Amino acid sequence: MEAITKGGELLQMIDRKTKLIFGLVFLLASGFLYTMERLNRYIYWFAQTSTGEFPTNPDMQLIYQNLFIPVFLLISILFFIWYFYESWQHNN
Repeated sequence: MEAITKGGELLQMIDRKTKLIFGLVFLLASGFLYTMERLNRYIYWFAQTSTGEFPTNPDMQLIYQNLFIPVFLLISILFFIWYFYESWQHNN
């Protein structure tokens, strides 16, 4: 029971600016991972097209293959919602 109350206190100790920073960091991490996955696919596709063994377009089903991209995106959205909700509550 003691650990639960300490966890709740920890969540209350995070200020609004930190929530905004966490949201931004998770959003940038999601975008960075997505970009790196696409770059990896294009490099792999280019290497295979130079040998003549691959179709004309690369396979780009990236959002569902790397689980971290949608998870980081969801975490960033939750931090942004939390930040804007507390900002709205603070102003009212």
